[in-house]
Amino acid sequence: MLNKISFSAIAAMAVISMISLTACSDENVTSPSGESGLSSGESGDSVQVYIEGVAYSFPACNAEREGTVEKLFVGNPKYGSDQYFKCEQGSWNMKSAIDIECNQANAKIGDVCPVEYLGYVSMGGPIRLSCYVYTENGWTKKGADDFYDENQKSSCEEVLNAPDLEKECTDGESAERTVDDKVYHYTCSSGEWQIHDIERPVIADTAEVSACPAESEGMYETVLDTIAVYDDGKVMEWTSYYHCESGKWVKSDCRDPLDACTADNEGEMKNVVCSQQPGNPKAPRTEWDFVCKNKKWEKLSAEESKVAQINARCTKDDTKIGDICSIVSGGNVAFGIMPNVLNCYVYTEEGWVLKANGRVNSTCEELVNAPADSAVAMSSVASSSSSMVESSSSSSEKKIKCYETDGKIGDVCADAYPSYVSQGARWINVGPIIIDCYIYTEKGWNKMGGTLKDWWEKMGYSRDSLEGDLLEGYLHICKEYAAVYEKCAIEEPITGDTCSYEVDGEVYYYFFMYDVWSKNDVWSKNDAWSKNDAWLKNGDDEF
Repeated sequence: MLNKISFSAIAAMAVISMISLTACSDENVTSPSGESGLSSGESGDSVQVYIEGVAYSFPACNAEREGTVEKLFVGNPKYGSDQYFKCEQGSWNMKSAIDIECNQANAKIGDVCPVEYLGYVSMGGPIRLSCYVYTENGWTKKGADDFYDENQKSSCEEVLNAPDLEKECTDGESAERTVDDKVYHYTCSSGEWQIHDIERPVIADTAEVSACPAESEGMYETVLDTIAVYDDGKVMEWTSYYHCESGKWVKSDCRDPLDACTADNEGEMKNVVCSQQPGNPKAPRTEWDFVCKNKKWEKLSAEESKVAQINARCTKDDTKIGDICSIVSGGNVAFGIMPNVLNCYVYTEEGWVLKANGRVNSTCEELVNAPADSAVAMSSVASSSSSMVESSSSSSEKKIKCYETDGKIGDVCADAYPSYVSQGARWINVGPIIIDCYIYTEKGWNKMGGTLKDWWEKMGYSRDSLEGDLLEGYLHICKEYAAVYEKCAIEEPITGDTCSYEVDGEVYYYFFMYDVWSKNDVWSKNDAWSKNDAWLKNGDDEF
């Protein structure tokens, strides 16, 4: 559909002269795992050098090759990179890129040496341009820039002549400045501001207006934009995604599952990892779910994805009203934390409805049929305002959960319960309280998010206090969540989206993760690290 394949030989990125050298600095010079002292003499034309336990083949380091340099890709395909080795007195010794690239016999103060570092090849870059200036202390790094595409390539002239920041700085401090659609990112090193990255506007693509046939309407396509072939044989590719909309191919931040959507896989669901900037591995990523429908892959909303996943796990050919389905969630396998929440769904006329959850060593039959021990609080929010009006519902007396109550558009409901309770002969261990917030919409109760609270014992509350002031405090939290849905009206938010709004002089910050908006008490606009910490502290990894 689109012919956008181009080839570019980026010689400057990979050509390294194999020359004799005198190191500018010995600061970064090391030997390969201390095992580089291998004699080449009588062992033939090649030797094995062990680097971090892996054997690499080198030509014999003898008098003939004394002072010559070899460039070698070291490491695994995912995290490897080019390294330099010099033949010195019968041994191959590892050298830094600056020792090789900036070796100049007559270097003088003010000379510039650009060093391009190609790493993480299989991940698509980035290519890092580091700019060194010759000073009284030798070659000194004065700035850098990352780029992923030859069209976005920078130069040391641009890096070293970036707009000045007219203020003093402290080492480690960061700042940014926007000039002519470019965002210059600075860090403070040795008391001076240095460029470490330059963001450039995405160049408009003429292919975006290419026509697509009627039979492709609604379909996605992945297009190989550029293939970069380097002199050392390595290849990098950049791709773009397109969606056929109203007869035109429009650039998209996601692709379809690539498999054909046919009658054979009608109804099949596929999960795809998407990037907000395809081809840039640093760009924010999220996951989209697609379903094969009428020979086209349709992207599902977050709520549709959740429903589809539950249906895929729970619905059988003989499913009937009253059937129970259990799904385990929570935890983080990557960090060795196993799933720790058992979610219990009951099949109703409206489909699968979450009726209970508890510890993984419980059973859904026990949880669903157990006497209700969770209290519920409710309030109402006016449809045109974020102000709350208390409802007359006495839900704590009813001992029922939000989804079992009647509501009207704008009602807010808080449902609090312990994450787990374990009891021995002489002890009882109670987990953090989980607070679930719901808002009543045209589709019924819609869960807005969950928050884990501190241990009951530390808070000085007993089990019965869930029905008193503590629950009313949780309802206040849920009212804030409701305001988010009014103030942060973002269509189909993705992980990483943020929102802030002010009420009575107080600013509330929220971030979107795990399909819900969550309050972020520590994030500030200029503190990205605090923002990331809050994801770990506040995120609720529930189904």
